[in-house]
Amino acid sequence: MDANNFKYIVIVIICLFVILHKSFNIRIILALIIAFVIIFYIKYFYNKKPSTEIKNYPSLEFIKDEELSNFMYNIEDIYMYNPLEYENLIKTLNKFYEYYELAFIDETTANKNYEIMDTYKQNALNILSSIILTTDNQYIRYKINTSAETLNEIMTKHLDQISYLSDNDIYKNGYNVNTKIIDFDSTKPYNNYNDMFKNYSYEVY
Repeated sequence: MDANNFKYIVIVIICLFVILHKSFNIRIILALIIAFVIIFYIKYFYNKKPSTEIKNYPSLEFIKDEELSNFMYNIEDIYMYNPLEYENLIKTLNKFYEYYELAFIDETTANKNYEIMDTYKQNALNILSSIILTTDNQYIRYKINTSAETLNEIMTKHLDQISYLSDNDIYKNGYNVNTKIIDFDSTKPYNNYNDMFKNYSYEVY
């Protein structure tokens, strides 16, 4: 027997015992009414608890960038369609911003960090776009597409800043064996889109 059902039966028996102990008349009806009121009260508050837990979205524990944080909070409603990919997106953005900050701490790493951040950017866009595959909701699909464009703009702006740091480092220190040439052109999948640095794809790899 289900534990909750057993609990409700016990409540009914106790109410009947207390009220019928004195006499057997209309009090039985009163006992049942009281029992059902108690049961309803318990079930109502029991069912209310999970709803407060559903909205515990993953936190942006590392991202200090206001634009990226606001972006993720604005798309919280897509979390339910693919929680795993939503969390992967947060982890990817965390790593992207980690290398962004490191480039400002040590300008000589900007050249190498640009390439790493560029990979995280493509991964982030692919992760976000892959959530489309998990829903037929047209509003959510449209929101994901427009959000991908917004995320692309935000991350491209960050990459632009790192590119400037890289150029500045090369200008001051010149090229060396560790210098990587930032590649703005390479072979891309068919369904790609453009930004000022590269052609990117919403292809899910």
